[in-house]
Amino acid sequence: LARKALDEAGYPEIPVVTTGSDTKKLHPGFKLSINHQLKSLWGITILDSYEMMLRRIRPYEKQQGSADDIFNKHLKRLCEGISLNIRKLLKLLSDAVDDFNSIETNDTARKPRIGIVGEILMNYHPAANCYIEKYLEKNGLEVVQPAMHDFFRKTAVIEKELGKRGMAPHPFFHYSLHAVTDLAYEFVHKRVWNLINEKFRFKASRGNIYRIVENIEPFIDRTYIGAEGWKLPGEIMTMIQDGVKSFVILQPFGCLPNHITGRGMIKTVKKVYPDVQIIAIDYDPDTSIGNVENRLQMLILNAKELEAAGSAVL
Repeated sequence: LARKALDEAGYPEIPVVTTGSDTKKLHPGFKLSINHQLKSLWGITILDSYEMMLRRIRPYEKQQGSADDIFNKHLKRLCEGISLNIRKLLKLLSDAVDDFNSIETNDTARKPRIGIVGEILMNYHPAANCYIEKYLEKNGLEVVQPAMHDFFRKTAVIEKELGKRGMAPHPFFHYSLHAVTDLAYEFVHKRVWNLINEKFRFKASRGNIYRIVENIEPFIDRTYIGAEGWKLPGEIMTMIQDGVKSFVILQPFGCLPNHITGRGMIKTVKKVYPDVQIIAIDYDPDTSIGNVENRLQMLILNAKELEAAGSAVL
């Protein structure tokens, strides 16, 4: 569709570059090397840890803006140092943890947590979701988001299982290839989160993709393919086990996978966890922050009541 749009607009010379396989031969000659992909994996996983620390500390900082300043400082260092070796990348991560640990925070009761899940663009792009995270924090909540690392790793998990069950061409080769890919994900995940759990001053619960699979598999088979697929309700269940009681599912208007495993799984999740609240918000080109805020106000009030009943401690 992007290629068609550019061609019809009179820009046939502009290439369309994708991170996946170029099955339609739209840009012959362009390939991402294995080294490039591994560096991207390290970058995404380390960035996940930076964002976790940012969201954990920002609602409690004494000096407003200090957490964002440190995040931006270390994001720049990570972008400039992504070509470094593993030891030096982990040193960048360690420095970031030290800086986040140095932020002065208010020693108060922990604020109600709210999980944000959904379609990947709506979930992570603040302009796309009308800056929902900023709005929730201004209203006294702490936002929790899933790791982007797991979004990409999900493909390896699915494809490995398809090969294992003989549901792919050349099953043994298919399984072996994606098993090696999955091992790379696991290696990077362990190195990053072991360091976070060792040094970060707040408890950082971050299970890997197989914890999500374990939670959702009684309801959806792990070979199910469809955008965020089983990962979305699995993330909600995993966060519930970590103490999050309120959730927002963000989806583009008419996004079929999210209507099936997002909004479509709310009733199923609430049968297992009846004391949680979940709402789904659809976005289209006419969506305004006013419409989003109206949907969120009752959620915010209920989130505070649910957290008060649980009496969590910072």
